[in-house]
Amino acid sequence: MSLDLKLASFEGLEEEPRKKCPNCERSCKFYCPNCFTILNEINKTPQLTLPLKTFIVHHPKEKVSKSTAIHAKVLAPESVEIIEFPHGLDTLVENSENDQAFDPESTLLLFPCEESKPISEVNWEKIQNVVFIDSTWFQTSKILRDPRIKDLPKIQINNYKTRFWRYQNVGVHCLATIEAIYYFFKEFVTHKNNGKYEGQVDNLLFFFEYTFQLIQKKYKREKRPFKHIKGYIKNDDENDEDVEENEKEKEKEKEKEKEKEKNTEISEITKEQTQQKTNNKEIEQTKKKKKLN
Repeated sequence: MSLDLKLASFEGLEEEPRKKCPNCERSCKFYCPNCFTILNEINKTPQLTLPLKTFIVHHPKEKVSKSTAIHAKVLAPESVEIIEFPHGLDTLVENSENDQAFDPESTLLLFPCEESKPISEVNWEKIQNVVFIDSTWFQTSKILRDPRIKDLPKIQINNYKTRFWRYQNVGVHCLATIEAIYYFFKEFVTHKNNGKYEGQVDNLLFFFEYTFQLIQKKYKREKRPFKHIKGYIKNDDENDEDVEENEKEKEKEKEKEKEKEKNTEISEITKEQTQQKTNNKEIEQTKKKKKLN
């Protein structure tokens, strides 16, 4: 179940009360998603500096209260900038010397498509910025068609399975935004360090992993299933592969039961048909005897 992450301690987080944001007075726990203000004690929230300037283009229909991209801004405030779509792009263009939101010579967009390059094939000498999209899968296409986004060179990461608790029917490889950011930088650091990774950006998943573990504990303690996603609640001694294998075995058993029920039903029907034929034969014989008499 564990990703073997090197995270700051979660000690005391569960007891942390909700507080009002001093800027917008919104009642929140840990941080304000509007102002990115940390509301719990600063020593409980790790702070990171990322190796590239990170821009997150946020679609307005993606609620900030549910957006995991906000985690990146709270945890790496000096490295991350949230850009509201589309007006935030307008502001970037206005403040640019060359009327561009992003310089395509120094900026990459993380998005999987045919022209996307893996991290290992990118020339990183001029790259200073990376752009992520924070939206539902169906809203993404509108952002990608925007002329200030569409021509950016694209990169992709390996396939990873999401651990997100929000249901989506696109597939298990459709990551939450903070997962995509984390896996990108993990691959980036690993590539730059000649294959070595020592947890440098693990704390990007600090709030995500805390919530994941909280959900796991809650549903196991209450001994009830997580209705939104099949197999989401895992036993302590099993990992994602174990769960997937167990689900496959369960499906096989279900198929066997269905086949058994089907065969039993066919057998019953065959018996009924045989009995009906016997009955019909007896009736015909009885009729013949009556005629002879």
